[in-house]
Amino acid sequence: MTSGPDGVLIAHVPTEATPFGEPVQPHVLRLVSAALEGAGVAVATAAIRSIADVDSLAGSAELVFNLCYGLRSEAGDLDQPGVADAFERAGLSIVGSSAEVQRFCQDKRRAGEVAESVGVSVPREFDAASVGEADGPLLVKPRAGAAHRGIRIVEDPGSLTEEDASEATLIQEYLDGPEYTIGVIGNGTTARALPLMRVRYGRSVEPQIYRWGSTSTAPDSGSRFAMADAALTLYEALGLRDYARFDFRAVRDRGPVLMDANALPNLSSRQLLATSARWAGIDHPALIRTIVAEAHARQPTG
Repeated sequence: MTSGPDGVLIAHVPTEATPFGEPVQPHVLRLVSAALEGAGVAVATAAIRSIADVDSLAGSAELVFNLCYGLRSEAGDLDQPGVADAFERAGLSIVGSSAEVQRFCQDKRRAGEVAESVGVSVPREFDAASVGEADGPLLVKPRAGAAHRGIRIVEDPGSLTEEDASEATLIQEYLDGPEYTIGVIGNGTTARALPLMRVRYGRSVEPQIYRWGSTSTAPDSGSRFAMADAALTLYEALGLRDYARFDFRAVRDRGPVLMDANALPNLSSRQLLATSARWAGIDHPALIRTIVAEAHARQPTG
């Protein structure tokens, strides 16, 4: 690392403290630690089981590498942006996007409005009054959320419930086109798009929506879809920083259609962002060091 912090604290949530039982796997902690230690950075780790654990870290590190995707709390579960907000309220600088930006990106309606404002298409949305105008299946999903939870296909609009038409749920057109994912790393003039990946669905995956363990990816130029340009435009418009990942579907006459903006994608060496980086010649340690160097470079000096 040519320019980076002297010390980094890696924060993670153990299994028993996660709302969905999805901890950061031990090998991820080891790989992130090894990548930074190999660059001469002093590394410490902290298991976050409560907000008190976050508060106790105030002033303990130059940067916090935030690997916290949710926290079970006696006062109520915190989602991913909620944990980031706790770090920020404790005066800690986190690697990755701010709590506000994470919250905004998880609100798929608001993120979609930003996308449309910069010329990136989004799926058409329906309400209870207009759902009869839908031509084909519908995609029903939580308005706020991550990790593809709670998404389903509805073939018959008449089967929708009052809950489906609530303010907390989105009813969108189902787009039957090829799906792609693309990562972005960096900030400002250093921001760059990683190689595009096409999502490959297993034969048993019906309908074709992304589910963990049932899909794979392969490199794809996709240049005809201008997805790299769309990803970089959205990265800036949404206020993302350090790293992020976008999911698109390619639709004839509409170009790339935004399905999701992931402000804190999984950093496992086997997950999408790291796989894409390898196709760009960036191994996992180099990816981690680049992300941390970008986070350090945007810190105030003096």
